[in-house]
Amino acid sequence: MPNAEERINALANYLEVDPSTIKVAGDYTDNIYETEDGEEYWVGNEDEAREATKEDIENFIDDLGIEGFTPDFRDWIYENAIDLDLEEYVLEDYLSYAKDIEDEPDDEYGTRLAAECVEAGLISEEDFENGEYTGDEDLEELLGQHLAGQVDNYAEWVVNNFGSDYLKDFLDKYGYGSIDYDAITDEAISWDGIAHFLARYDGEEIELEDGLYAYRQN
Repeated sequence: MPNAEERINALANYLEVDPSTIKVAGDYTDNIYETEDGEEYWVGNEDEAREATKEDIENFIDDLGIEGFTPDFRDWIYENAIDLDLEEYVLEDYLSYAKDIEDEPDDEYGTRLAAECVEAGLISEEDFENGEYTGDEDLEELLGQHLAGQVDNYAEWVVNNFGSDYLKDFLDKYGYGSIDYDAITDEAISWDGIAHFLARYDGEEIELEDGLYAYRQN
């Protein structure tokens, strides 16, 4: 792990200034350094840069949620970096939904439950007209199982039904799964590069000596 003197010397050589004119910036330690002109640079090696990017992404998700990412990257996260075990939860939710609509009136089919079962193809209109279905209790099971079986991405289901803020509750508060921040970090870097996250001033990566990199902050 490079020490502060090594970081300062590498940055000073790049900027062609005396190392004594560079200092640790404010309350920061190890990675943020300030020139006498007030310019601040994050300085570290590749592993440190990746970890800083991961921390930045975690903070971003805490503040804005996964919905804060672009639609394409958000879809990638849903498909590849979220592990949710919600099969039983989703089934119970849809069984409850089916129960809720069993007494709601429907002009054509008598109840909304029957109407949705016909619309979903779970019972035919002919069977309904002839009374050849097994009754509301079985219809609840049919519709609940059918709707639950249509869910192929639990993360999207949570967001669509409860909102993006609730996804973190399912993951952290209720323990239904986890977010793979390492996978998100690696993919984000492959899409945009580390400089996109760490070089807050200009988005540029500066290669220094001794395997160090600098990213301007202001």
